[in-house]
Amino acid sequence: MVAAIQSKFLTGLIVRKDYEYKRKLGSGADGVVKHYTHKRLPNTTIAVKTPSERGRIPMQMELSIMRKIGKSPYIVEMLGYDENWGPAIFYEYCALGDAFSYPQQLRQLYGVVPEETIWKFFSDVAKGLDYLHNALGDSMVHGDLKCENVLVSYPWAMPPNLPVLPTFKIADLSRTAAQSGKSGAPLVFHGTYEYGPP
Repeated sequence: MVAAIQSKFLTGLIVRKDYEYKRKLGSGADGVVKHYTHKRLPNTTIAVKTPSERGRIPMQMELSIMRKIGKSPYIVEMLGYDENWGPAIFYEYCALGDAFSYPQQLRQLYGVVPEETIWKFFSDVAKGLDYLHNALGDSMVHGDLKCENVLVSYPWAMPPNLPVLPTFKIADLSRTAAQSGKSGAPLVFHGTYEYGPP
């Protein structure tokens, strides 16, 4: 939950002073994402993304893109950043993980992945892509869209069990670029090869 901090832009100084590290959420080629909780408000949590040594340039690209794109309910929200801390980007925490592991959780609880969840996934991702492609003036292409880069958060009304209709949010925009043809430069493949076209 980030309601208590949404109106406040987070900086490295605020995070170091008011938040404490809880656990590692994940890592990839470019860096690591860690879970932090507010010291006085334990329901206020954030995700802090910092680069690996070779991930500094993609992280700076992601920061630049996140500053441009603004706010969409279908793209993970940037709450702040600190260019001197790696750099670090402070994101909303999506407590339900990613769209790769979420179906496994649903199968354990319900025995199947409900059809409504599948349609909600398609709808939310399509809305996020529509925002990137059409709402920004300059059309953007994600460049590494895969289930691991779609995060899952609770809907506004938090259900007691694992929600069938969570909110799916596009994340990891470090490989996002202007649509080919718009900038004059061809789009170069930077994503995950297993998810690339043949």
